[in-house]
Amino acid sequence: MAKSLNHSIKKIQDRLYHLVLDDIKTCHFCGESFIKLVADHKIPIDSHLILETVPEYCSIACSEIFLNTTKHFKSVAYVLTKETNKHNPWIHAFVVRNNNKNTQFFDNYTDALNWCQSQS
Repeated sequence: MAKSLNHSIKKIQDRLYHLVLDDIKTCHFCGESFIKLVADHKIPIDSHLILETVPEYCSIACSEIFLNTTKHFKSVAYVLTKETNKHNPWIHAFVVRNNNKNTQFFDNYTDALNWCQSQS
């Protein structure tokens, strides 16, 4: 059975949501939880998403469900974590971008928020 996300998706404003993936071992397990969050919160298609990950939990092994769910969003603002000896955040970020072409990368939440607001 898949583990569920520790934090729910948070509505920042109309059609703008924030999700932090921080309580799972790999994205392989979060796909079903992610699509459930979208359905449970009745997130309209073409909303905007600020996505943050924690290095030790996200890897390149994303599930197809997770990646397809990113297509639900008009844009994804991916907040990159710092690179470590064991983690290169760009690998996961580019996997997400390959599934939602309107994915941009940011160093911090504030810049991601400003960009998402400009996409409306």
